[in-house]
Amino acid sequence: MPPPYPVFEPGITPHTKAAATAQSWRGVKNAAVIEVVGARYRNCRPITDTSALVTPDDRPEPNGGKPGIEVACSWLGAKPPTKYPGIIVTLGNFRIRKGYSGKVMDNIRA
Repeated sequence: MPPPYPVFEPGITPHTKAAATAQSWRGVKNAAVIEVVGARYRNCRPITDTSALVTPDDRPEPNGGKPGIEVACSWLGAKPPTKYPGIIVTLGNFRIRKGYSGKVMDNIRA
């Protein structure tokens, strides 16, 4: 379960931040994660990292024509109001793992 991030108020979540990338991490035990290479969220820099899945059995699904998946982290220090960030992955550049213990991405920011 992700930490209790502050939540952006509806309508004020920053839409893009080109300089943003993974900036902080947290430890997890026995978690379902996705390992990604070159993932993106809201036009940020490419992310190559491990992220905890919000829903353990989730798989990337079309999101604006691209495969996306919701991960348990914050965007610029807060959670968007309706759901956690849905990172866009490239097919073939991700791996889902269960029972992972280690560090996961906790915040995407500039």
